[in-house]
Amino acid sequence: MVTPYVVLGCGDKKRQGWHRAVDLYVGPLYLSRLAYAQALGGPHAILSGLYGLIDPERRVPAYDFALTERVGSEREHWCETVAQQALFYAGDRPIVLLAAGAYLGVLRYMPIERVSVPAQGMPIGKARSELARLTREVRP
Repeated sequence: MVTPYVVLGCGDKKRQGWHRAVDLYVGPLYLSRLAYAQALGGPHAILSGLYGLIDPERRVPAYDFALTERVGSEREHWCETVAQQALFYAGDRPIVLLAAGAYLGVLRYMPIERVSVPAQGMPIGKARSELARLTREVRP
């Protein structure tokens, strides 16, 4: 089985200072997404409204900026750019997108048959439960 390329949304709760991107975000939904991404075992990256698609090992400072602060064509350009980067890094792998809200705009620029979006449209609590269930299925 081919492991997917996982793209996970960041979170608004962050540690202060500079950290590897994977360690910067500390919100419960992000941590649930990260656990599932790690259980799947393939490569992953993080969606940041400020930095775009970032490698989990890249060191970044804490920031306060969300994709929703980008307007109109700037947000569309962000979505298109991030989608193209994700497709490039994914290669032939399927893509698992663990994001919500405006960050799902990247789907407009991806072949839908290659992308799955677990927990899409679920409230945070239900999304966390679903991701925990999926993580247990992968890593019993």
